[in-house]
Parts: sequence; C-alpha cells; structure tokens
Amino acid sequence: MKTKILISYHKPFEILSDEILTPVHLGRALAKENADGAAAQLLHKMAGDDTGDNISAKNPVYNELTAVYWAWKNYDALGEPDNIGFMHYRRHFVFRKSLKKYYERKKITPDYLSRISYSKENIEKLLTEHDFIVNMPHKRASVYNHFKNAHDVSELDRALDIISARHPDYTEAANRYVFGQYAFFYNMFIFPRDIFFRYAEWIFDILSELETERGENARLFVSERLTGIFMTKLLLEGLTPAYLPIMYIADARQKFSEVKKSVKENLKHAKTQGFKKKLYALRPLILYLLPSFLVRAYRNRK
Repeated sequence: MKTKILISYHKPFEILSDEILTPVHLGRALAKENADGAAAQLLHKMAGDDTGDNISAKNPVYNELTAVYWAWKNYDALGEPDNIGFMHYRRHFVFRKSLKKYYERKKITPDYLSRISYSKENIEKLLTEHDFIVNMPHKRASVYNHFKNAHDVSELDRALDIISARHPDYTEAANRYVFGQYAFFYNMFIFPRDIFFRYAEWIFDILSELETERGENARLFVSERLTGIFMTKLLLEGLTPAYLPIMYIADARQKFSEVKKSVKENLKHAKTQGFKKKLYALRPLILYLLPSFLVRAYRNRK
C-alpha cells in the first residue's frame, strides 16, 4: 500500500518529509515573482504547486486547494499512490483514536512524529480498517450560521444552488451538512485514489463556477464547507471513516501585526452587518489574547 500525505506550506517552518509525508509549497508561482518574500525561502526546499497543469497563481483565491488541484492533475509526479492525504504545516492528524478533538504543542521537537503516533504501520492499519480518514467534527449551532457569522453567506447560498443544479445527487448531503451542527474544518483528509479523484472533480467543478461568477480576486472561503458536504455524502453512502484528532503547533500563530490586519479586514466587511457579525470579526484578536488552555478547551467542546 503506497500512501502520500501532502503537507501545505506557504511560509518557512519546520519541514516534515519522508516517503509518505510530502511537503508542497503553495502559491509558488507568486513566490517566484516576489523573490524577496518570506515564501521565496521555500523555493529550493520542497516541491511546488506550479508544475504541469496547475492553478498556483490563484492561491489567494483557492488557498491550500491549489495543492489539491496540483496533486489531482499531476498524480503521476507523486508516484501514483494508492492513498493520498492533506495536512497543513501547523496542523497534523494525530494517528490514534481519542476522545479529544484538538491537541496543541509549542513546537515540533525531534520526537514529534512519535507524539502524534505517526508511522507507516499506523496509517496502513487505519486505512485497512476504514474507508477514509478525516478529522473529528466540531459542533456548532449550525454550519450555515457559523459561515454566515464569518463570511458573506451569499457565497455558500450560491454553492448550494450550483450543487442542486449540477450535482443533484449531493443535495441531501449538502442540506444535512450545512443545516446540521457538526463541521469538518481544515480541508484535511486521507482518501483512497478513487475517492480523491471523485472529490477533486466535484469540488473544482463547483469552485470554478463560483470563481467565474464572483471574480478572479474573490477568495473562496466556502471550500471547507464543500469538503464537509463531500464527507457527508460518503457517510450517507455507508462508507466508514476513521475520525482522528488534530495537533496544532501553537507557536506558529500569527504575529500581532497580522492579527490586527485580519481584524481590520473583517471589520471592513462587517461594517454594514449586525452586532454578532461585528463581534465575530474580532475573533482573531480574541483567540490571540486567550491563554492556550482556554483555546484548547474551546476547540475540544462537543
């Protein structure tokens, strides 16, 4: 069984790499244009998402999904693995079952991979006993309201319309997920090849339509919710998931200047909205100021 787990990087950080863990530089096409930027430091340290058929230059629109697109269109460059997964430079699966959804460490230490129970044997066992791997879901009042509080809900509404028109067999899954309480965040998974190709074809069909309608500079925040809809469809089909916790590397958090920039941008979009949305715009600052044990408790709530 051959497995590749791509780890997306957009800034310098501790690089995890072996026969399974495969670091990928996001938005490399843009980093090449900005040779003095921090992201340019990654140019010679890992593969980029800018070879072959790619959408690397659209990273500000698609975010980590530029790596998903690259893997889909250049699967042979990865050695045609039987299974493929995605993680992030500061968010990784913990490869064991747990009652906790969320763990946190200050940095990646020499024993880090053993701390998250990472091994080829553990991954193969999980994939032998389950149809796919996904992070444990987080409970919210509803996925729809959670998105509405943070973003322009018309993006999600339009995505649901596209699903209804172009992929009606996903309508039930879409409604169950979006108007339900359990959310799959982070765009993290490990899929067998056939499920991955099905996922990529489905999600990029929807996102490309949204990009055309909303403009090439509009960031597509809805991708996480689409991934959740796809997970729900797999569950409705009777497939069995391995639900795994997430490890977050806390000292990779944003600088205060970046937090201020995020809050300012959020408030700009929320200025004509209600009080709740304006309050939600302050979330990056609130999380930045909260002690880590409170953040862990917040992430682990049922």
